[in-house]
Amino acid sequence: MKNLILSIILLICTAANAHRTEVNILDTEAGKIAALAKVGGEMGRFFDKQKGLEILSRALSEIYTIDNKEYREIVLAAIANEYAGLDETKKAINITRSITDVHLYATNMGKIANKLVKSNPDLANELLNEAVNKARKEAEEDDLPALLAELSGKYIRLNKTDVAKELLKEANIAVEKIKNIPLDHKLSLYAEIAANMVAAGQKEEAFKLFDKAYTLSSQLKDPFERAAILTMLGGELAEKGQPEKAIQMLDEALKVSLLIKEEQKRTDVTSEIARNYGQSKKFEKGIEIARGIPDAYFSSEALIVLAKNYAKTKQTNEAYTILKEVISKTKSITSESKKATILAKTAAELTELDKKEEGKVVLENALKTLI
Repeated sequence: MKNLILSIILLICTAANAHRTEVNILDTEAGKIAALAKVGGEMGRFFDKQKGLEILSRALSEIYTIDNKEYREIVLAAIANEYAGLDETKKAINITRSITDVHLYATNMGKIANKLVKSNPDLANELLNEAVNKARKEAEEDDLPALLAELSGKYIRLNKTDVAKELLKEANIAVEKIKNIPLDHKLSLYAEIAANMVAAGQKEEAFKLFDKAYTLSSQLKDPFERAAILTMLGGELAEKGQPEKAIQMLDEALKVSLLIKEEQKRTDVTSEIARNYGQSKKFEKGIEIARGIPDAYFSSEALIVLAKNYAKTKQTNEAYTILKEVISKTKSITSESKKATILAKTAAELTELDKKEEGKVVLENALKTLI
């Protein structure tokens, strides 16, 4: 399977894939550059655009010190996305067009388009069309449905719901055409398509597809695969305003996760479960699980997402308390890349809570960790 994320880290749940790839990158030669890009993006967004651009330029100048092409292109995509976040659209597009992996290319072009919905909808539409055309021409059979589903969501933001519906129909048909598709991968595709169907207003069809994925998940024998799918379904349902169903999925995922023998896989899934409990507004359960994760990086990642969800519900004091806890946890993260990444994300959340001075200090510490 050409899907770069899956091939590198061997996870099957789309949401978990993106998360696990980042961790994988931070553990490699590419780690410091990836973390530097994150710091640069946050610096430019919240504090000093020029300084942020200088940090991104430094990250970009070091990109070819990464020997592994797959890792190099993942970091290139991240840098491009940070440039787009600082309104350096042309730079972001040019970097993305230099990426040869079709999955990274299409998803990143979609992210750039998403940032242009209000400021330049015509360009956003052009970029999405470009991404869809490239996916149709070059994506492997088992990767195409996920790309079409993801890009459909960007068209919805452009009020091009009819285009989105056609892409989702195409994605659904494409899934059923894949020969010998592993069940876990098929169910992750169902979940992604269903989530975007809800956004496109096709709620009845979407929830039927969610139910189908849930029913079929009982056939998965590997507890990691089953827990990951249940976690993904829970996250998608929570995001689509179905917290009760989401919690049902997450409760089941938590039970199944106890059967996972490999510690890293169990940590991956448990971290996602904790995050998604927060998305379901079941904060105390999510925090309890996150605090129980022995790996300080994964525990911190989950807690940051929980803090973000607290803030969304106007529980800012609770969010702030969690973020202070995360800062303390970074003392036990030995990897400089991981520590800097956590500090950068925490700084962003502190700033969103109007704790700008504290956020700036935390972000400066992230930068000092790397250079």
